[in-house]
Amino acid sequence: MDVIPVEIPLTEGQQITVQLFNFRKELMRTDIFKDQEGVWELTPEQSLELVPGIYYFNIHLETLDAEEETTKLKLTNTYEINVKGF
Repeated sequence: MDVIPVEIPLTEGQQITVQLFNFRKELMRTDIFKDQEGVWELTPEQSLELVPGIYYFNIHLETLDAEEETTKLKLTNTYEINVKGF
């Protein structure tokens, strides 16, 4: 299993949101991490659902504003992933 460490220091009220989109940019999965120790991974069963093609992997650093009940994006990184068949 390949691991790509992404160091993002979190402060109070921040969270990391990780999203996986298909080639049509339809959301396939969202995971939220409220601490630095989160690990995003696919199980073998989930990886079988990824047919060959282009996918998009987004990482957002968000700040939650409790008073306004809103979320503000502070950082967004988007990665294109090319899944190849066997």
